[in-house]
Amino acid sequence: AMLPKLPLWQTALAGGLAGISTQLAAGNAAACTRALPAGALCCTGYVNLLNFASEDGDLDSVPVAKRLACAGMAASAATATMHLASGLLACSPLRVAFAGFGAALGRTVPSMAIEMCTIDVVKTALVGDDESSVTPGVLLCAGGAAGLLSQSLLQPLGLLASRVRDIRAPGRARALVPVLKSMGPAFRRSIPGAAANSLVRVGLVTHFLHVQTQ
Repeated sequence: AMLPKLPLWQTALAGGLAGISTQLAAGNAAACTRALPAGALCCTGYVNLLNFASEDGDLDSVPVAKRLACAGMAASAATATMHLASGLLACSPLRVAFAGFGAALGRTVPSMAIEMCTIDVVKTALVGDDESSVTPGVLLCAGGAAGLLSQSLLQPLGLLASRVRDIRAPGRARALVPVLKSMGPAFRRSIPGAAANSLVRVGLVTHFLHVQTQ
């Protein structure tokens, strides 16, 4: 499958609408205003980094590790830009604008990177090189799998890290109960959100690429 070489406005539109769709599907409508520019930056960065990482313009030639790295860099750049912009718009000095920067990266970048990479991997596994076989069902399945995987990895790690002292203490098995209880709500947010992101972002990018090649 050839990598999409699309104008910036198309990748920005796909990412921006996907960002809004992700927040709406996750039940977080209040975050839509921020999600639009963040999604536009992230999608544009990811597509262009994939193009740069590919030696021959073929998606299949980009290893999973490189895709994950591209997704991580795109998510980091988008998060950093939004975090700094929020501080500057609030007329904060740079020192204050950068406060909490590391925490912001830690909250958003791992899940975004895993989900974007997983969506591509699952989609390719389901349809191969035949982009005409990319249906809404395929995109929803890919996104749902991405949301499931990201939270299966990150939610337990985050909670276990915050409860490391409890786990070392006597009766440590009880410290695992909140970890298990948190998985359901995490899945209810991430799976619909990632599925909506896949449907809108990858669907629009695929559509724009198809129109371009006609």
